[in-house]
Amino acid sequence: MVLARCGEIIRGKTLVGEVEKSYPSQTVLKVYWQPTIKAALELIANNAAQSLVYLEAAAPYELGEPPQFRTLYPAYIRG
Repeated sequence: MVLARCGEIIRGKTLVGEVEKSYPSQTVLKVYWQPTIKAALELIANNAAQSLVYLEAAAPYELGEPPQFRTLYPAYIRG
């Protein structure tokens, strides 16, 4: 998320790809953080439509349980 917020699109996409390969069964990463980070990267690249597509995956979890889903980052990025 830090790379996305700093505008480091290429490094951010590379790191997200590495995380996807290294931790394929981590639910929190898969349904919450990866879509949110990808959405933030797309916003930096001026692609708001694709950003919203990525955020759809995180929408069911952005306000809910468990505690690791309480950061509201998907809602923040969507806004």
